[in-house]
Amino acid sequence: MQKRPNERQTIAALQRYLRQLAFDGHPIPQPPVDGIFDTRTEQALRAYQVLAGLAVTGVADAITWERLFADYEASLERNQVSEGLDLFPSSPQDYVLYPEEEHFLVEAIQFILNELRLWYDDIPPNGQSGVFDDATRQGIIAFQKRQGLTVNASVDRITWNALARDYRRLRSRNEQ
Repeated sequence: MQKRPNERQTIAALQRYLRQLAFDGHPIPQPPVDGIFDTRTEQALRAYQVLAGLAVTGVADAITWERLFADYEASLERNQVSEGLDLFPSSPQDYVLYPEEEHFLVEAIQFILNELRLWYDDIPPNGQSGVFDDATRQGIIAFQKRQGLTVNASVDRITWNALARDYRRLRSRNEQ
């Protein structure tokens, strides 16, 4: 019978916290997450204690544990994926942006098109005026052709979703 049924889970949590900080760029050896307090776990804990300016004991006392958990949570917060935001209007149904319109969404579209230009040489440069001008129209046409969408120079939900999807995909590729 085990003396401390939660000890293994507690050690595994300690290892996860240390490992997260190592992944976040801290010079901490990456311990395994197996719930066993071995030499590698102790080395990682000691390295953390040095970085945190704590007494280097290799023991997760209350002060070390609280500081480690706070640093772990801060690391998760820094590294979380940005929340998605759907800017495209949901009403009226079948909403469409047309050339010559002025709308805050046009400025977002212009920004996305400018970012996609870094990857696609067939999208012309445009400003970020919020006005659906000729340069934006040409960018939308080039994008719709590239994506195999109906080429109509306007932005409906289908074109918007394709823009957003491509922007996210290329942005995540760029961050790797």
